[in-house]
Amino acid sequence: MAKDLGLHRTDDRSLRASTADVSSSQIVEREMRRRVWWHLASTDWSLAVAGGPHEGTYNVNPKHMRVKLPRNISDEELETMPEDFNRPLSEYAVAQNHALRHLRHLLTDSLQKDRRSWHTTFKGFASAQ
Repeated sequence: MAKDLGLHRTDDRSLRASTADVSSSQIVEREMRRRVWWHLASTDWSLAVAGGPHEGTYNVNPKHMRVKLPRNISDEELETMPEDFNRPLSEYAVAQNHALRHLRHLLTDSLQKDRRSWHTTFKGFASAQ
């Protein structure tokens, strides 16, 4: 459903109006779309490492999305600050969760590559015996 709504393409330049033509309500909507998308994507990636029947698999491929990380600002600042305003991660925790989950995803990907490499090596070793 999120892809049907185009959340995975929130920041695709070919779909966006120029920044001069953006209203404050569009800025808020775009940020909410980012927050929802990153919540869904990071949850998907977290479940990939949680074990169970879907361990090691995920539905959201980072190569198939064009969504910036959510800005590190409060809801009140979102309505009053310019679109390029962003607090340092040390000041506020909105984006930190997403960044950590993104790192977890990268780790999951590298572990999957290591497993495939190990499995291929083992198969080659076993067939040589």
